[in-house]
Amino acid sequence: MPVKTPLTFGDLPAELRLMIWDLAASVRTSRPGLHFIPSYIGNTPYPVTIKDVDVSSIAGNGSEYLLDAGLWTACRDSREAMKKKWKEVKRKYVHNVGPIRRDLTPSRIGLICEGDKTYGFSVNPLEDLLCLQIPQDATYNDFTSRIKLPFWNDYWYGQRGYRSIAFEFDNSWAFDPSSKPIAELRQTPGPRACFLNLLMDMTARSEDDGRGEAFETLSLVDRSVLRRPDCRKYWGERVFHAQNRKFGRVYDQSDVARGFPTSSMNALEFLNILKEEIPHLWFKIRCDIAVFARNSKLKSKPRPKHRPKRVKTGKVRVERI
Repeated sequence: MPVKTPLTFGDLPAELRLMIWDLAASVRTSRPGLHFIPSYIGNTPYPVTIKDVDVSSIAGNGSEYLLDAGLWTACRDSREAMKKKWKEVKRKYVHNVGPIRRDLTPSRIGLICEGDKTYGFSVNPLEDLLCLQIPQDATYNDFTSRIKLPFWNDYWYGQRGYRSIAFEFDNSWAFDPSSKPIAELRQTPGPRACFLNLLMDMTARSEDDGRGEAFETLSLVDRSVLRRPDCRKYWGERVFHAQNRKFGRVYDQSDVARGFPTSSMNALEFLNILKEEIPHLWFKIRCDIAVFARNSKLKSKPRPKHRPKRVKTGKVRVERI
């Protein structure tokens, strides 16, 4: 009996190949994602690296956009499938498809330069959470620094900017307010000062001043804490996916999993200090301040299994559930 040679992907019928590419391109468009994106606000941009992570922009990068980044360069059919899907996403937010509204909608396509190769990636600025990785020498001078943020669009028409923006919190953000007042921290370079200055801008600027909308949510992503599996949830609360991890919102220390080692100061404690130091400005902030942490994989106690009662009726045994 002759041995059949297994089919390769290229040997499949064209209709089946297009169906597979279409399904692969639909994975991310159906759920909000968390993306870690380098942002060069400083005068001298350079690659940002996370501690204990390779210098590569791809290795160790847990961003959701890497799930389908390879589809942009795999082949012509996969690239066309990606274009089609992200055009459908864009069409949801642009009711007038004329050239003005279409051109002023925030860009959803970016590029990753890895050595001599270039990779494409896609985000949805209006649904995803963009966590900016800002260099330690970056300075945030005033509100106009927003125009240097990736995927930002500072125009009157179309969808401007994104709804949710985040900064990654680590133990270097910890400070003692008695020795370092907030006004002094705002003058220092780095991501912490950029977050504080952006936060202060939320108290001074209006949505309709022609210089961009206020963010819907200004968040901190803290990898040093875990979110309890039985954490409280509210209607409309979103969970952001980062490949095989999920990040949900934590409101106070009761939402943090016990027994998990934390840094000297976590993001919740950092925000509590800010509330105590600037109570006269905190209520003026025109956006929601949130903290997102990785969901714990610890399972809650299993419920006891229901055992059906068995009742004999003559020769037939009936199970009642």
